[in-house]
Amino acid sequence: MLGLETAFDAAIKAVRALVPADFVAISMIEEDSHRTVRAEGVSAEKLQGRTFPLHQGLVGQAMKFRSTLPDRGEYRGSIPVFCSDHLFNGYRSLLIIPLQREEGEALGALTVAARKPGLFTRSLREILEVIAGQVAIKIDLAQSHEQINKLATTDGLTGLTNHRAFQHGFDVMLSRARRRKSSLCLLLCDVDSFKGINDTFGHPFGDKVLRGVAATMADTARLVDLVARYGGEEFAIVLEDSEEGGGRQLGERIRQRVESMEFLHEGEAVTVSLSLGLSVFPDDGRDKGELISRADKALYQAKCRGRNRSVAWSELARENLPRKEMEGGLLPQSPPA
Repeated sequence: MLGLETAFDAAIKAVRALVPADFVAISMIEEDSHRTVRAEGVSAEKLQGRTFPLHQGLVGQAMKFRSTLPDRGEYRGSIPVFCSDHLFNGYRSLLIIPLQREEGEALGALTVAARKPGLFTRSLREILEVIAGQVAIKIDLAQSHEQINKLATTDGLTGLTNHRAFQHGFDVMLSRARRRKSSLCLLLCDVDSFKGINDTFGHPFGDKVLRGVAATMADTARLVDLVARYGGEEFAIVLEDSEEGGGRQLGERIRQRVESMEFLHEGEAVTVSLSLGLSVFPDDGRDKGELISRADKALYQAKCRGRNRSVAWSELARENLPRKEMEGGLLPQSPPA
């Protein structure tokens, strides 16, 4: 799951890969102030963690007016950057780009500076503004995830997001996909023949299998994906900005890695497999209940077709299966939308 620190790290890395910057910082709004949550470069240690009045300096003004400053990316050292007593001596190129939620509200700002004059051409500025927009989305998502985590969100056995948090997180991500008119992919996964594993080897061993499968899912998924224990031996993954092809690729990587795992029981290796069902917003459904129901039916067909495979709802629709076969499912009941 994406955390704020990870989002900050990714932002700094993306900027440094594009620009020969001598200084990069991220500021976040906190009530009536803004705090430098991450700073790298010359004199960064003097700014890291410091809090400044909300609308002081160029950073505060960029957030207040939601506009990139200075206008031409040039800096002559006469205007405070973070506060009235802080100047950027020696820097000649400066851009402060507001980080905004999609509805326009400012979250913070991205500051990039260099000693070299004339660094920020119009095209480079436009690229940095695109990066800032992506950073803002990731930070917004990370903040949503952290809010989720405040609710007793972790499954005690696997360490994944629990069912309750999954439902809330799915709502947040689906709402974002609607606003952005983007795709979203849901994977429902089930450990094959898990009852037999418990009956044969005992419940402690079954718990060991669930922890191992969960760890593989978490390690394989992207940081921005929501990975959850749905219940029992069932897991769910929500992938933002992902169509069926991307969801299938991730599902197959997870399935193959689980298939290659070995769990030791009294000195003997035991292997397990995973079946997966997939649905996509908006192609396969426009609300949460419909997407879960269709991913569940695809998962049921994966079981019926021999287990250890992935099946997408779109496949079932193309095959035009009899209604009785299409109504199968593994979940006891689909959660409300």
